[in-house]
Amino acid sequence: MSHLFEIAATLLAGLGLFFVGLKEVSRQLTAMGGSRLRELVTQASGNSAVGAVWGVVSGFFTQSGRTTSYVVASLVHTGVLPIRRAMPVVLWANTGCSLITVAAFLPTESLILLLVGSAGLCYAYEIPSRWRNVSGALFSLALILLGLLLIKKGSSELLTISWAATLFELIGDSGLIAFVTGALLTLLAQSHIAIILLAIAMAQPGVYESEHIFMQVYGTYAGSAVLTYVLGVSFKGVARQIVIAQALYGLLGAALFVGLFYSEELTGIPLVQAAATRVSGQIAVQTAFVAILFSVVTSVLLTLVAKPYQAFIARFWPSTEEDMLAHTRYINEDALNQPETALLLAEKEHLRLAKRFPLYLDALRSDRLVSGQPDPSVYHAAFLGIGERLAGFLRDALQRTDSVELAERLLNLRNRQDLLKIIEEDLLQQYEALRARPGGAKAAQLCAAIVEVLDTMLQTTLEAAETGDRDELALLGAMTSDRGEMMERIRKKYLATEEEVTPEDRAVILDVTHGFERIVWSLGRYGELLGRNTTR
Repeated sequence: MSHLFEIAATLLAGLGLFFVGLKEVSRQLTAMGGSRLRELVTQASGNSAVGAVWGVVSGFFTQSGRTTSYVVASLVHTGVLPIRRAMPVVLWANTGCSLITVAAFLPTESLILLLVGSAGLCYAYEIPSRWRNVSGALFSLALILLGLLLIKKGSSELLTISWAATLFELIGDSGLIAFVTGALLTLLAQSHIAIILLAIAMAQPGVYESEHIFMQVYGTYAGSAVLTYVLGVSFKGVARQIVIAQALYGLLGAALFVGLFYSEELTGIPLVQAAATRVSGQIAVQTAFVAILFSVVTSVLLTLVAKPYQAFIARFWPSTEEDMLAHTRYINEDALNQPETALLLAEKEHLRLAKRFPLYLDALRSDRLVSGQPDPSVYHAAFLGIGERLAGFLRDALQRTDSVELAERLLNLRNRQDLLKIIEEDLLQQYEALRARPGGAKAAQLCAAIVEVLDTMLQTTLEAAETGDRDELALLGAMTSDRGEMMERIRKKYLATEEEVTPEDRAVILDVTHGFERIVWSLGRYGELLGRNTTR
């Protein structure tokens, strides 16, 4: 009993160190790349070779093809990265992930312990401080290797127990069971690389002696494909095409290599297993070789048929109108080289966003409803994506200009963009509150009047922003002058005199009037910033 407990403790310690190290190495590597990693991915050119390189780099840094596909999908969704340029990045991300398998069998026990000690001390005391992420990544890698070392020892000891030896023998003797085991463990661990590394650790004589361990590797990719699809269900339209491309990558690759496995088994023609045997006589090395070969071959084949592959996905998972709403139209990274042009383009994108605001109110009025018009929540999601990119664009433009005057104009636009975000959120809240449509006649009349007043104010704001006309700015200032006392009187009037006001209507009236005041203040502040805009 004590022997079994010791084995279980060794395996548990190994698994704990392994998964902590795997999680931390991804975090430290991403930190080493910094926020620039996302930017570098967006700069991948239409050249497939360049996109493949960035895919390998991003896959290595994130240690997850699934994570890379989600990042790329978000960039595609906002229009930052066209799907044509995004596809090579996704197809080659798994190759970058698989490179870490090489580290699983190279170091000896003494080197692992030396790496744990030296990297751990450097990381703990931040020596040198500017390389903290480097030492952190090395320490995390050392934890992975130490965890694998303990797992190797524990699995070897586990063979002394008859039922465990029988279980290993069963898995090792059945390719189908090994495949399913790899898929299920991947779903459980949510990382196919983790399961591959564990398979490498246990790929030793007496534990896994059969080539069926390769089937477990193939199963991990199938499991990862299912995981990618399930966790990426929130992506829609063209962004979903990226997630589907990553999911199909695992399924198609698994189908190909499983087919090659059984072809080699049945015909005796030397294929993958024979190639792995020629590389090394060690099963662990063969397993790492097969994992890398799987990702490289699958990436190469899908890259060669990238256009029909993308067309196939687009046919069954087409883009939607929401995709177009979430795309930027004017700003692009090339414009940052000319800050003056960047400002003009940013203003056009900013105004394009603002012109959608009246649509939030149109959705509440039956005479303005258009069949098939998106719900304001769709506009809100698009606003968040474009707004985030526009904010980053303005930040980069500010960093690249030496002109004080231009910097002031950029700051003015950035402040207006911040106000635009507040106005958009308040408009969405107004829509959600007004959608309840109060049952009382006077309450309904008040809400309808507020909608019309807001629409007039928004139209005046848009006209002033587009033309810069001083009369329009003056009118906007008069319309948005302090209305707090007036709204307080209105609230008292409607809430005190209408006996039919229900608790639900009372809540709607309070929400709508307070929201109205916030929007009016924000529009007034927006008008003040427009008046200071030196571009007029």
